Amino acid sequence: KAPTFADKLIGGWTITSILTEQSGFPLTFSAAGVGGGTRPNLVPGVNPQISGKRSNQQRVQSWFNTAAFVTPPSYTFGTVGRTFTGVRGPGISNLDSSLEKLTSFEGLSTQFRVEMFNVTNTPHFSMPDTARQDAAFGTISSTVLSPPQREMQFALKIIF
Repeated sequence: KAPTFADKLIGGWTITSILTEQSGFPLTFSAAGVGGGTRPNLVPGVNPQISGKRSNQQRVQSWFNTAAFVTPPSYTFGTVGRTFTGVRGPGISNLDSSLEKLTSFEGLSTQFRVEMFNVTNTPHFSMPDTARQDAAFGTISSTVLSPPQREMQFALKIIF
């Protein structure tokens, strides 16, 4: 066993974490049309997903292949369903963690705590623009879970 002073310094630590991994939701597309439905047509043979490794900047500028969707002819319904599972919105990957130290001295106890939110500093993107007629179609313009950057807080509790 470690000497009492060393045990007070290095013993009694607890670490806890909460990991959240969530896939994105299916997208709901729309298209402005005359006298018909409000959904776009899916272009046959064109993959709506963009494959390969891409940076966050590339992903927010082009979340999906916009060439896979066209506005339907007037007085017709689009072929894309109400929710489209061929492309999903951004998912969430988040790690929150806490490090806690309990120490007791003669009749006095202390609890030191460090809490870290979004430890990996992962951005959480909002849904992409899914309105075929918009200039921003296929792009992501904001983040969710404000603020998306890493946060830390410290606490000291004295019990006597």
